[in-house]
Amino acid sequence: MKRGLYLFAFAVLLCGCSILNPYKSEFTCPQKENGKCVGVETAYDESLQKKNKDGNLEPATKNSPGKSSTGPAQKVNLLYQEEVYRKLTGLLRDPVTPLVAPPRIMRVLLLPYKGEGGELFMPRYVYFMADDPRWIMGGYLKEGAAD
Repeated sequence: MKRGLYLFAFAVLLCGCSILNPYKSEFTCPQKENGKCVGVETAYDESLQKKNKDGNLEPATKNSPGKSSTGPAQKVNLLYQEEVYRKLTGLLRDPVTPLVAPPRIMRVLLLPYKGEGGELFMPRYVYFMADDPRWIMGGYLKEGAAD
């Protein structure tokens, strides 16, 4: 009896938790009706291919993976991207760069004092802005012009 109990305990220890799992251990493609069962590289290669009129996949060109031939939609995207880059280049090369003058920060030391209820307030610093930040953009920005 003890020998059988020891064998059972040893078998359970060797199997670990897999003995308690009621499901199969093959999880390659449990639901094939929802799509294909292919590897990651195969799925990526198929995503680069385009469909012909028959619905079959044509192989992608090796010299430009992920890009189809230059069609009208791709030309429009390239023109748009070039225009965005041209506008950004103009903004970066613009000689008038707005700057912000930081506000003047004041630090005040409060010395220890006794409050109304007899409590003691220890020394501490209080920081505050003495003025607001301002834009520095040459002489054309006047105070109150944005109001």
